[in-house]
Amino acid sequence: MKITLTLFLAAFTISTYAQKEIKLEELKEHIGDSVKVQGIISGVSFLENSKNTPTFISVGASYPSQLLTVVIWGDVRSKLVIAPSTKDAGNKIIVSGKVEIYKDKPQIVIKDIKQLEIVQDAQGEQQ
Repeated sequence: MKITLTLFLAAFTISTYAQKEIKLEELKEHIGDSVKVQGIISGVSFLENSKNTPTFISVGASYPSQLLTVVIWGDVRSKLVIAPSTKDAGNKIIVSGKVEIYKDKPQIVIKDIKQLEIVQDAQGEQQ
């Protein structure tokens, strides 16, 4: 019984930590942390002729001033019911995952489609 309770509490603590919600502007303070963040999509680029066919979503401002880049590799993109496109600019995005730095900018790489939610027609909403 004690082992089961201990495992439950450990799992709850880890899952709670993994879903720590932060503001978009705080991302650089959470490098290496698993977080949940939301913002407005500023642009989407799909590089279908590049290796691993990446999709890059700029959040918070247009490239190269974005506050967050969301990276979706082709193998994950193929599992999405609706793939992100340039038409999503202005919509709200909710992302969870580990914050990394690439070229001095925070990024989250989507490894599972459950990490990503795009709210259609959310223009003008703020976090």
